[in-house]
Amino acid sequence: MHQRSAPSVYHGRGLIARLSARLRRRPELPRMFALVREDDGDGTEFVAWGMALPDGRAVTFGKGNVGEWSSPAGAARLMFADLRWL
Repeated sequence: MHQRSAPSVYHGRGLIARLSARLRRRPELPRMFALVREDDGDGTEFVAWGMALPDGRAVTFGKGNVGEWSSPAGAARLMFADLRWL
């Protein structure tokens, strides 16, 4: 008679996998940042306020303009500014 044995590797969804899946489904909250430029002698120049969106994109507001970017870091790079999370 042939006996069934338990599989040697458990393929079910463990606690860590369930928590990871739940966190991936939960949208992140928008996060605010500022874009600034450091001047050699004058201090810091404000460039724009920004908001990182849950999908990774960013929106900036400043000096009479509004911009939409692929990411906060991309906005900083293209505006020649430093990214400061608030």
